[in-house]
Amino acid sequence: MQAGAQRLDTVSFLDLVGEAPASPSPDTQPQGPALSAGSRTEGLSAASVLRSPGPGPARKTRLCRGPPPGLRPLKRPRHSFAARAARRGRHLPLVTVLLSPSSPCLSWKRMVGVFFLPCVLPAFAPRFKQEENLMLGRAHPPQPRFNWSHLTPLELKNRSVGLGTASTGRGKPHFTLEGHKFLIFGGSIHYFRVPREYWRDRLLKLKACGFNTVTTYVPWNLHEPERGKFDFSGNLDLEAFVLMAAEIGLWVILRPGPYICSEMDLGGLPSWLLRDPRLLLRTTNKGFTEAVEKYFDHLIPRVIPLQYRQGGPVIAVQVENEYGSFNKDKTYMPYLHKALLRRGIVELLLTSDGEKNVLSGHTKGVLAAINLQKVHKNTFSQLRQVQVFLDETMIGILNENNKDLHIPELRQDCRYLRILVENQGRVNFSWQIQNEQKGITGSVSINNSSLEGFTIYSLEMKMSFFERLRSATWKPVPESHQGPAFYRGTLKAGPSPKDTFLSLLNWNYGFVFINGRNLGRYWNIGPQKTLYLPGVWLHPEDNEVILFEKMLSGSDIKSTDKPML
Repeated sequence: MQAGAQRLDTVSFLDLVGEAPASPSPDTQPQGPALSAGSRTEGLSAASVLRSPGPGPARKTRLCRGPPPGLRPLKRPRHSFAARAARRGRHLPLVTVLLSPSSPCLSWKRMVGVFFLPCVLPAFAPRFKQEENLMLGRAHPPQPRFNWSHLTPLELKNRSVGLGTASTGRGKPHFTLEGHKFLIFGGSIHYFRVPREYWRDRLLKLKACGFNTVTTYVPWNLHEPERGKFDFSGNLDLEAFVLMAAEIGLWVILRPGPYICSEMDLGGLPSWLLRDPRLLLRTTNKGFTEAVEKYFDHLIPRVIPLQYRQGGPVIAVQVENEYGSFNKDKTYMPYLHKALLRRGIVELLLTSDGEKNVLSGHTKGVLAAINLQKVHKNTFSQLRQVQVFLDETMIGILNENNKDLHIPELRQDCRYLRILVENQGRVNFSWQIQNEQKGITGSVSINNSSLEGFTIYSLEMKMSFFERLRSATWKPVPESHQGPAFYRGTLKAGPSPKDTFLSLLNWNYGFVFINGRNLGRYWNIGPQKTLYLPGVWLHPEDNEVILFEKMLSGSDIKSTDKPML
C-alpha cells in the first residue's frame, strides 16, 4: 500500500511505486477483487498536505473542482493507460482511497491519501513514467526507488513510532514506518480457512510474491461458538499465526470485527446472538455491546503483545468492517473505537467502506479507507429446507416456495410427526442479518390447528458429536436407502498421504466428514463435483469417513487428483 493524493493522474501516481515484487506462482493468488488503474473522487482535486489522524493542529488545505496549482490535468483517458499496460503484460494494483475528514461536509483538514493493495505486480516499477515521458517527447532522470529491506519484523529492533503518514514538500503523501518512507504490499490469508499445517507454506508463498504484509480477519463466531465458551486453539490459534508471519518477515494488519463480512455465515457474528429478540446487531444496544465487551476481553489481551510497539508484527488494526453500508447507529463506531483504545490498542486504526459510504462508516481520529471495485457480498441467500416425516417415512419437503404439505390419511390412532430443518446459511451483509433466525421460527399447524409440545434437538456435527456417534449401533448399508441417515466407511491411505479430492457422483445431498473434520456440502445438482481433502488431515492406513446423506444413499466414494469445480 502507498499513500498518495486524493485525485491522482495515472502518470503521477507511478511516482509512488518502488521495487517491483516477484511474480506470484500460479497456485498462489492473493484474495481480492479485480485490478484497478487508479482512483478518482468525483469533483475533488488533490490536497496539498497529508497528516496523521492523531492529535495536534491541522494545516488547512484547499479543495477545488479544477486542478490545483502545479498539477497538470490528465490529457488522455485513464483507461487508455490501463490498456497500454495490459498490452505490455503488466497488471495495475487495486487502489483504496484513504480519507480522514474532521467533519462530514468535505472540508478535509486531516488526511487525504491512497492505499495501494496490489494483487499482481510483475515488472511494475517507476520506469512506467519514463516510458510515458518518452511517448510525450520528454526525458527525465530515473525516479528514486524505495528500499525497505531493513523494514521487516526481524530486522527492525528499535521501535517507537509505528506506522504513520507524512508528506513531501511537493505534497506527495506516503506511509512511514519508524520515520522511514514505507510501502505496504498486502495480501490476505485467513488462518481459520487454511489448515494450520499449511500456514507456513502459504505465508512463504505470499512473501515469495513480493508482499511484505498479510491481512486477516478474526471470526467471532468461530472463537466463541457458544456464549461464554472461547476457542483459540488448533486452527484458531491467532497468536501462533501472527508470530509465524513475523518469523517469516511479514507485517500484519488485523481486522478483528466484531462484524467482518468475509463471506461468512452472519458476517462472522455468532448466531446465538439472535436468540434474544430484543438484541440489535451492530448497534450500541445493551445486549449486543455486553456480548462484544466479553468477546473483546478475551481477544484483545491476546493482540496487545503482538503490536508493533511491543515488538510484534501488527502495524494496524481495523475498526469493524464496512459499517457505512449498515449505518444504523451513529454512536456505534465511536463506541468500538474507544473499546479498542481502552484495552490497549496503540497502533494505527482504520475503517474500511465502499466508495459511497465512507463518511457514514468513518469515525473521528481513525484513518478512513475506501474500497473500490468490490465484489458483491450478498453471496448467501436465505435458504431453508424442511423435511417432514410420519414415523420413519418422509412424506414431503417444505421450502420458501412450498409452505403447505398434504398429509396422507392416518390408519393408526397415533403417529409421530417429525420435522428435519437444515440451516443452509445466513446472509452475511446488509440489515437482513437481523432476521436470520433458523429452525422452526413460527407455528406448525394441521388443518389450521396449531401443533405444540415438540421435542427439539440439534445435530451439531462437531468432534464431540462424532465421538458419541461412534458408540451407536451401526447396521449394514442396504442397496438403496431413502431419507436422512449417517453412513460410515474407511478410506485407505498410503504411508505419506497427499492432498486429494473426493468424488461422490452417485450420492445426492449431504455432508462429508473425514476423521471428524467437515469437508463441506455435496449436492448432485453441482456445479462442484469434488471436495478438497488436505493430506494433513489423513492418517496413514485407515481413515474414518462419515456421510450424512439427506435424500438417497449412493454406493461408493472415490478419490481423484483432479478437481471438478
